[in-house]
Amino acid sequence: LRAMGWTCHAMDINRASLEVVGRAEFVSICRLKMNTRTMDIVGAIRETGGKVIYDTDDVLHDDNIFMQSEYFLRDPKMANKLQLLSKNCVTLMEFADGFTVTTPALLETVKKFGRPAAIVNNSLSPVLLEKYADRPKRDRGKTINLSYLAGTATHSRDFQECKAALLELLLERP
Repeated sequence: LRAMGWTCHAMDINRASLEVVGRAEFVSICRLKMNTRTMDIVGAIRETGGKVIYDTDDVLHDDNIFMQSEYFLRDPKMANKLQLLSKNCVTLMEFADGFTVTTPALLETVKKFGRPAAIVNNSLSPVLLEKYADRPKRDRGKTINLSYLAGTATHSRDFQECKAALLELLLERP
């Protein structure tokens, strides 16, 4: 956005001034907790004609999908907490003027809100995408290096999603 001439600021919601946020034309929010502070921020933006853009990269807002996922089913003790989190996410998304998502599938899930939505494919630069567009050719006899990157506080649970595939690969190629 800066390259296109926009003035942009990243703010911690706990330190954001309602007056400063209220002067913004567009505010993109992601993963904010549904509480009084969040609603005050959203209210300040909307009172001055600003637009709230909700950015999401998951299906927490679609309980039909989310509640059937392995992530949800694996931990029944967390079910009530996750359902409340999902409900609060939906409530906050209902205040949004538009959405940014990461995939076409997610785009479909936000259509129910009846607001404009756009796909932001990823945060990698075109140069980096071009560099890694094709997988390197590997000799079957050489070492394979694996990396696992997760951006949440639930790394162990996230890793469970790919554990079976990794174990199968390790059996084939120790």
